[in-house]
Amino acid sequence: MVEKCDVIVIGAGPAGLSAALVLGRSRRSVLIFDDGRQRNAVTREMHGFLSRDGMEPSEFLAVSRNELHRYPSVGLLQGHVTGVEREADEFCVRTQGASSAYRARRLLLATGIHDVLPDVPGIAEQWGKRVFVCPYCDAWELRGKSLAAIGRGHKAIELAQELSQWTDRVLICTQATDDATQLHNAWVRQSGFAVASSAIASMETRANDKLGLHFADGTFAERDAAFVC
Repeated sequence: MVEKCDVIVIGAGPAGLSAALVLGRSRRSVLIFDDGRQRNAVTREMHGFLSRDGMEPSEFLAVSRNELHRYPSVGLLQGHVTGVEREADEFCVRTQGASSAYRARRLLLATGIHDVLPDVPGIAEQWGKRVFVCPYCDAWELRGKSLAAIGRGHKAIELAQELSQWTDRVLICTQATDDATQLHNAWVRQSGFAVASSAIASMETRANDKLGLHFADGTFAERDAAFVC
């Protein structure tokens, strides 16, 4: 089966849904492909989005999709796109496990960003719960608490500089990489933040609900949460 439309949108996060909304209001026929792998799916709440601050990401998606229902030319399909080909003046889109092909005059990529976590055992289980990537999204809820800034060398220091806006209790974890400049070193001394130069060997949830950090040199630290870069 082949279906044709004006525009195919790959990605059903805020960007893809917003584009589909405008296109639907322009009386364009639109197909949105959603593979259910939104970047913020693991988080409890979304922040910094006016009128939706503190809303669960799943609730936000439900509200957004419901708004699209009033536009009959907009369709949402569940499926992972596996290939795109250009044929004559159309794009041909195929999805995983389906025999159908979909054609459109225009293709809009709204696949977003994929976070690549450090290779640390246990970090995936903490992702979105006690380990975060964006201070502007999640640091407000952790203001004044003990945090870890995890990155390679000077990146960890730069992250700690950001986090100092929310707390003065930051452990800088440089992952056994020493490439900090003299300017960075001067800031670390002035901040009074502790530095863990050994690589993190593993993470765990402690009985007191804190984040446990085990380092390769045998040392251990306990934090309320961590940010990575």
